[in-house]
Amino acid sequence: MNTGYLLMNISKKLKYDLNKALLEKGITVQQWAVIQQVDLKEPVTATELVHILDMDKPTISGIVQRLEKKELLVKRELT
Repeated sequence: MNTGYLLMNISKKLKYDLNKALLEKGITVQQWAVIQQVDLKEPVTATELVHILDMDKPTISGIVQRLEKKELLVKRELT
């Protein structure tokens, strides 16, 4: 078998399993990605999330708002 084919199948399986596990917890892959970034020790801004996660600002804003509603994220002003 082709190594590239095997790697692609493994990648699809991992992505499927991750999606399934996250949906059981009530979050999406995109929400999980944001949580992972804000879980770091240093505060991160929405603008930084845009660049880190390669998403546009309205998408990040929507994800943050949904995470706040689920009480999984608290937005605060940086001083």
